[in-house]
Amino acid sequence: MCRCCSFCFKKNEGNPRPSFTCYCFPQHGLPYRELLPIVLQVGRAICIRGKTLENCTRFSVNLLCGLEPKSNVALHFNPRLDQNYVVRNSRILGKWGEEETTAYCRPNMRWNEDFFLEFLPTSNEFMIAINNKHFCKYSHRIPINKITALVVSSKVGKIDVSFEARKSYPDFTKYPIEELQIIDDENYVPTNNFKPLPYCGRLPENFINNYQVTIYGRVKLLPRTFYINLQEGFHLWPHPIIHLHINPRFLGATDKNQLIKNSWIDDQWGTEERCVAFPFRPGKEFCMTLYAEDSQSFRVWVDNVLIAEFQSRTSVTNIDHVFIQGDVVVFDVHVEPKHTTKISSHHSSLTVRRRHTLTKRSSIFYNS
Repeated sequence: MCRCCSFCFKKNEGNPRPSFTCYCFPQHGLPYRELLPIVLQVGRAICIRGKTLENCTRFSVNLLCGLEPKSNVALHFNPRLDQNYVVRNSRILGKWGEEETTAYCRPNMRWNEDFFLEFLPTSNEFMIAINNKHFCKYSHRIPINKITALVVSSKVGKIDVSFEARKSYPDFTKYPIEELQIIDDENYVPTNNFKPLPYCGRLPENFINNYQVTIYGRVKLLPRTFYINLQEGFHLWPHPIIHLHINPRFLGATDKNQLIKNSWIDDQWGTEERCVAFPFRPGKEFCMTLYAEDSQSFRVWVDNVLIAEFQSRTSVTNIDHVFIQGDVVVFDVHVEPKHTTKISSHHSSLTVRRRHTLTKRSSIFYNS
């Protein structure tokens, strides 16, 4: 079988499953097949604007180390419109590596529609955005200075390729940063407004000493992962200092799901810590509260239950943003004065009032 965006197969003796042996790059009819006019470097994004054709079910973008048939493929980016996901992979010395398919959101690319793809190389990985929305990361398997060619294949109309310098990523002019309100009212009813993702909220000064942040949301029906950070700064790149990273991972079976705690300090992730509790379920609403117990530790509550404590690994005085991304719908984020002794009763009443306001709208929410 030899089709654009398909692999050429051969069956090995004793192995009923096909092995990927080569990728077919047609030599004619390609929307784009060129050597790069620049040396790829950190902070210089490859931007591709185009339109899928009416009969397009999948296409690929390939960053290669040359235009020869056997050239290494540093990044094979393969949107599959008929299945609403994207495969990423690399081919080194004729062998394909492990495919990656997880992402922070659905690609939502359709046939006969315009698209905009951005591939931003950083020191360790590509940041990839679809239609100005951060989609995924892809760790370098080949040094970026070895990448010399770009091939876009399959049923895509005429495309435009540009190389644009970036000082930061993503572009938050598309997703304005919210100045978080300080709510000191036990009768406050959380809003029902959907927050665009990635979500970034600016915390008030002296947040660590005086306040806690509360998030109302709902896990999507088919989740893979989402995360919530307390961090310094609001971009994904340059990488912010993340003092608290809370990351639920849905791994198929309920008993295998993981709730991970971590931090990013000194340009690297620390040691992951796993929580015993996992309070999240597909389609289920939740209320999460995060705060610093003191300058040495954080506490995380979900639905009035303390699920995690995390010892800080550096000074936390400069935390100024909360960042949310992944398979979650966010309704409300606000800041309130610390009242840890009242947290359970306070949020119980908020949850009851919020659920009352959602009764007539639940069918709408669950279609998201």
